[in-house]
Amino acid sequence: MVGWGTLRRGHIMKERGTITMAAGLAMLLGRSTALAATYHVAPGGDDAAVGSAARPFRTLQRAANQVKAGDTVRVAPGDYDGFSLENKAGTRERPIVFLAAPGARVVRPGPLPENLPLNVTHTTSWPKWPHGLYVWGSSHVRIEGFEVVGMPPAELDAKLGPVHRGGAGIFVQVSDHITLRRNRADDNGRWGIFTSFTDDLLVEDNECSRSRSEHGIYVSNSADRPIIRRNHVWGNQRSGIQINADNNFDSPAYRVRGGVVDGIVTGAVIEDNLIHDNGAGGGAAINLDGVQDSLIRRNILLDNHAWGVALYQIDGAEGSRRNRVLDNTILMADDARHAVQIASCEAPVSSTCPTGNRPPIPEWIRPPSRVTGSTGNVILRNTLLNANAERGSIRIDAVSLAADGGNGARFWSDFNRVVDRFAISTTPGFEGDRVLSLDEWRLVTGQDRCSHRSDVPGLPGVRRR
Repeated sequence: MVGWGTLRRGHIMKERGTITMAAGLAMLLGRSTALAATYHVAPGGDDAAVGSAARPFRTLQRAANQVKAGDTVRVAPGDYDGFSLENKAGTRERPIVFLAAPGARVVRPGPLPENLPLNVTHTTSWPKWPHGLYVWGSSHVRIEGFEVVGMPPAELDAKLGPVHRGGAGIFVQVSDHITLRRNRADDNGRWGIFTSFTDDLLVEDNECSRSRSEHGIYVSNSADRPIIRRNHVWGNQRSGIQINADNNFDSPAYRVRGGVVDGIVTGAVIEDNLIHDNGAGGGAAINLDGVQDSLIRRNILLDNHAWGVALYQIDGAEGSRRNRVLDNTILMADDARHAVQIASCEAPVSSTCPTGNRPPIPEWIRPPSRVTGSTGNVILRNTLLNANAERGSIRIDAVSLAADGGNGARFWSDFNRVVDRFAISTTPGFEGDRVLSLDEWRLVTGQDRCSHRSDVPGLPGVRRR
């Protein structure tokens, strides 16, 4: 029989071993934390310095070259060139952070990166680089507090060849877990924020305004689970927020990272955004092509000039299906289209949608674009008003009214505040529309039985920051 003393000595030795192990672990954690660095950048700095608060770097690119997992870059007020961050891996616990103080502005594009973005010909040989902040092949990166303004519009050379297509304030490609927070992207040549082949993206509390040729926030190509929330998006030439799954592009680099190139975006959340005065050149306040099983809620859309929320298929591998559009306030301008547009492929050929079947290189073999309709969408508890007497609350085609081929769910619209005008479309143009009053819409579709008509108030002005 083992005596009490023996048991007690064994217990003490076990406690000492546990304490020793814990102390060793604490030392390792402390050492790991100590490896994380904070670098400083200031207009009066020196790239040959150490990047400390007392001896900061001068350029953002110097800091971008230096950072690794867990590092933070603090940027002082002043005007800067942009940067390219390529093949940098943070982690969820140890992200790479670029944190700008108020007054830190990127006013010129960054340097030409090693990994260039895709364009319509699948190759890029631009003589000039147009983008501000560029992230490629990276993960768990947070960019916060920057102003990125005045990136150039598209340029042509003397032979009318493209020099570049126009700049984005922030451009992210082939990455994951990227956070863009509290940035201001204004008056940029093509987009405010643009992303491509980037999963688990978070875009929140930004201001994206006056993009000269396209959209305020643009999430493109196969990518899943983007979150776009609490942004102020205004005055952009085309869409305020656009998600285009675009089946016409491939990315071997994205596939190497485990991404699935399927021409569909799933699991998106678009919520609590203020979106106004967009779309003079077309698009929608919230424009969704090939987006599925996603949530669009509590957004305020005021005085936009094209569509309000558009769910459709042009470039996507399938239609925008099984999305929930909930509790949004949509007040359309007097030159606008409908508050909600739901549409199928515009010119289907048999079971394929040709606009989603245009591979830029012949050797690319990817799933064909399928004609599915934009089916199974839910439109509940929204305000859908329109100052244009020729347009209305909801426009949908007959294919998208049918049951969803994926799970049998049907289009459902109810408990909305609406104007007395709806449409069932047969063509992309309005000429073939079957225009219906609310009572006729209820009789024909069975929808909006608990919705109520409302007069269109004067559209309130929105203070721009």
